[in-house]
Amino acid sequence: MFSLTLQSSLIHRTCIHEELTPDKTVLIQRHGRSIMRAILCGFAGVAPRSATPNLIELLSTLVTRCLGECKVWITEILFAVSCFLFKKHTEHDLDCALIPPTVGRFCAV
Repeated sequence: MFSLTLQSSLIHRTCIHEELTPDKTVLIQRHGRSIMRAILCGFAGVAPRSATPNLIELLSTLVTRCLGECKVWITEILFAVSCFLFKKHTEHDLDCALIPPTVGRFCAV
């Protein structure tokens, strides 16, 4: 898998050079929506926090270079029925989330 910086550079460079315009079109049409979904899932908690700066860089590159497509992809992804499905939480996790801890009483991890 490409690193996020490499993906960002690839998108940026195919957009700024005229002779690479056909390659940019193919890249964006085939992989743009998947890349956007991966970015949004990363922001939603799938990726570690240390990846956030790279996700921001890649999102910025995509939005700057493909604004029209990004508007469509983001809307489609965020409003999809199965947008972000994560692992099931246990009953203990829900109890910890709903009952704020008091002094001396914390939920064990």
